[in-house]
Amino acid sequence: MLRLGYLQSIAFRACRLVVDTGLHAKQWTRERAIQWFAETNGSSVEEVQGEVDRYCSWPGQACGYKIGHSEINRLRDQVRTALGEAYDFKQFNDLMVINGYMPLDVLARNVDAYIAGKSD
Repeated sequence: MLRLGYLQSIAFRACRLVVDTGLHAKQWTRERAIQWFAETNGSSVEEVQGEVDRYCSWPGQACGYKIGHSEINRLRDQVRTALGEAYDFKQFNDLMVINGYMPLDVLARNVDAYIAGKSD
């Protein structure tokens, strides 16, 4: 059952990416985006209206979220590989949030410094 929930969340995020792109690159109307999202994801129109409204008013939000998500996963794999048994999930999470928002290239430099400090 856990796997099903995980897959549903991935499908939902994928739909948000398509809607974000559809609205702003393909010039979809709000109504078309709502209909597409509901039909594709199996959600009700009421469930997806708020999501679509967010992407109408915040272009690129879903795409930006996904880029950040993918980069954090890549960085976690980098740390896990570099540190092996010394990898600590809680320390990695702290590293991701301790300094607040920052550009992804700055975050990557912080990860490199973290690995270097752990490798000494």
